[in-house]
Amino acid sequence: MSSKKQSPIRTILFVSLDKFIASVEEALHPELKGKPVVISDERHGTVTSTNQFAHSMGIRPRMQLFEAHRRAPLGHFIPSSIPRIEQFSKEFFKILARFSNNVEPVALDQAFVDLTGYEYLWISPEYAALKIKYALQTELEITASIGIASNKLCAQIAGSLKKPNGMMTIPWGSEESFLAPISIEHLPGIGSRTAVALRAIGISTIGSLAKLSPAICTESFGKVGATLWSLAKGLDTRAVYAAQRVHSISRSVRLPGLHSLADFTTVISELSSSLGKQLKQCALQSRTVAVRLRTAEGEVIQHQKTFQTPLDEKSDIENAAVRILNEMSLYHQRYMTLSLLALNIQSVGKFQTSAFGPSFGKLKAIKRSVERLQDRYGVPGFVQSERVSTPDTHSRDAYYPSDFRGFVMEGSLP
Repeated sequence: MSSKKQSPIRTILFVSLDKFIASVEEALHPELKGKPVVISDERHGTVTSTNQFAHSMGIRPRMQLFEAHRRAPLGHFIPSSIPRIEQFSKEFFKILARFSNNVEPVALDQAFVDLTGYEYLWISPEYAALKIKYALQTELEITASIGIASNKLCAQIAGSLKKPNGMMTIPWGSEESFLAPISIEHLPGIGSRTAVALRAIGISTIGSLAKLSPAICTESFGKVGATLWSLAKGLDTRAVYAAQRVHSISRSVRLPGLHSLADFTTVISELSSSLGKQLKQCALQSRTVAVRLRTAEGEVIQHQKTFQTPLDEKSDIENAAVRILNEMSLYHQRYMTLSLLALNIQSVGKFQTSAFGPSFGKLKAIKRSVERLQDRYGVPGFVQSERVSTPDTHSRDAYYPSDFRGFVMEGSLP
């Protein structure tokens, strides 16, 4: 996707999925819609997330499960599933990538989308936002709230104020007046303790902070004071940073006189854990694993192996590295360092192999087909395979209907 000359006024969208974790379960199990759904952390005995119905019953994240059961005795309590959440998150970011190359992840369910330079592709920012909402609704069966503004701060606050399933545009030039009546806690860098201290001296809104002079803010808050004052005035020049392409990730350790294969495998286990954690945090996967040894004489020995299935789990990386070590000719000499490298790296979702299973849309189509067969012929025992591989057939120019039945939006239409 190429962009034309950028407009001097930026166009930034903040997209936030509504009740993300609970919405994933509702999308996979439509029979749960309209019923209280509570996603639980069984290990800690607390609530992770809820749908809107359970939220209206007073159930909140981090609440003890026994209290949630008391408030919703007929509720559906489902253990959280990180693989399902991550899969939906990947689909979410793939949809956003159709609208701009400049997408900055904030969380698994939140992102900034910079449309600056892509205005010619869309009738208006609101139209692009509606297309995003429609794609999320139809493909993932999840709603989103979207804020549109000329900077990240106003876009993020606008999106949060219109939850759930809303949309708000902050026209250029009205940023300061928009922020003025909003509670001071919404400003980045203002924690609960700072907010209490500010309220004690009569500063309870962003507008009241903006009325102070930059000098007073700097004197009161230090170097960050000037930044807070600028943000309160609606001046936010922070850029939207897309995830940068990473070509390799490595972990190295000095070897204190290790010689045997057993010694090496112990070190490999620790390096694999660190490497796998880094890949997960960056939503990356690797198809090539390399082991590099440096001898006391300065000689470098490196062997690598490429796998059909992309790797990001600690156990898979460790098994691959041990397999490489077993194939290396390790003579009884002194090695100074051992390095474990992940090469041939791509973002999660770029590799189309049997390791990931189908897209959500394909899963839903399979499920509907199975249900129709069961209804028509009474065929029991169909099981969906988790290793079905399907290509990504989504198109950026997918059909967009003239009506928006099925979801309610706030804000003006283009």
